[in-house]
Amino acid sequence: MTVASGPVTVICATGDLDMDTVQQFGRHLDRVVAAHAPELLIVDLSGLGFLGAAGIAALLAGADRVGNGGGRLRLRRLSEAARLALEATRTLDLFDVESGSGTP
Repeated sequence: MTVASGPVTVICATGDLDMDTVQQFGRHLDRVVAAHAPELLIVDLSGLGFLGAAGIAALLAGADRVGNGGGRLRLRRLSEAARLALEATRTLDLFDVESGSGTP
């Protein structure tokens, strides 16, 4: 699900974000950025059951795409699986994470 409201766009990621789903997620992210050129793109990860290395790479690439357009990407409501994956790969600090989003 994607909701755009002015300069802020929210994408809700659900299920697994891994090698099997990363291309679909990346295409969706590209369409959202092209259509809305958000100043702030929030990716809500509360519905993720699994976040793999390919998913983390897609989030990092998405942050770059949004940044190239002058915006920024922020993660919201990290699921336990997402938080653990980002911590285990030491990539959590590479993201802007909304405060109160399940991070220590």
